[in-house]
Order: sequence, then C-alpha cells, then structure tokens
Amino acid sequence: MSYANEIVYAHGEGPTPPARMASNPKVPPAKKVSRAKLWDEEVEDNFRFQAAQYRDEVEFKAVNPNQDVCRWPSGMIKKIRRKDGTWNYFNKDRECYKNLHLVKMYEY
Repeated sequence: MSYANEIVYAHGEGPTPPARMASNPKVPPAKKVSRAKLWDEEVEDNFRFQAAQYRDEVEFKAVNPNQDVCRWPSGMIKKIRRKDGTWNYFNKDRECYKNLHLVKMYEY
C-alpha cells in the first residue's frame, strides 16, 4: 500500500468548510468615503479588511458577529476569514506601501 499521495490530517485540523455568513447583515450605509493619503494603523487595518473583501471592521463585525479578528501583539491583523471562506494571512509589519492610494476610508 502506498500512502504517498494521501493527505492525512490530525483530529481538528485540515480544510475547513466555508463559514456561514449572516443571512442579512445590517451594515450601516457610509456617509462619506475618501481615499487614504497618509499611512496610519487605521489605514493598515482597512487595507487588510479590504484585501479580505470587507469594507472595514464594521462590515466584518456585521457579517461575522461571533468571530473576533486575530491580531499580532503589535495590534496588526494576523489572519482574517474572507467572504468566500478562505483565509488571508498577514505579516507582523506594515504591508500597505504602494497601494496606499487604493484604500478606502469610510465614515458613518
């Protein structure tokens, strides 16, 4: 018997099914949308949320009310579940360099 092509997972590990999202998330409409001009931690957070298909933390909390954001000790987002059920993993340091002008900042 050859098990070279089989993937064996330990109990509780392995691929996870896509998360069930709230059927009708109540995300408040944004009163104002602007683009980021200078980097700060809020811009970095929005960059990471938008990479995971969310507008910002408000929409993430509305769609995933029982899930907390996993963060590094520095406060930056470590990993986040995307809307399609896959995961985005981020480094401890800043990742928003060249795409700063693409980050949208929402005001409610």
